[in-house]
Amino acid sequence: MKPKYVLCPGYIRSKNDNQLHYIGAARLADLYRVPIRECQIYEPAPWWPESYYRQAEEDYQNLIWLRPNYNGDYTIPKETSP
Repeated sequence: MKPKYVLCPGYIRSKNDNQLHYIGAARLADLYRVPIRECQIYEPAPWWPESYYRQAEEDYQNLIWLRPNYNGDYTIPKETSP
């Protein structure tokens, strides 16, 4: 199955309790209500050279990027954006 989404797990500061929370890929897929099998996971390492970031953006340019959301709104965006 061809992926439709890019999951970007990471830390987010909650609007409700002002605490820092890590949202992993599986939890992110649950929040957006998308099947994990339709997703690529993008979690860059701090040691990546710039070329890795550019390559990932190119590889995933037509997919919908899903990230943790500060305000808790997990509606799927209509557009793609790296």
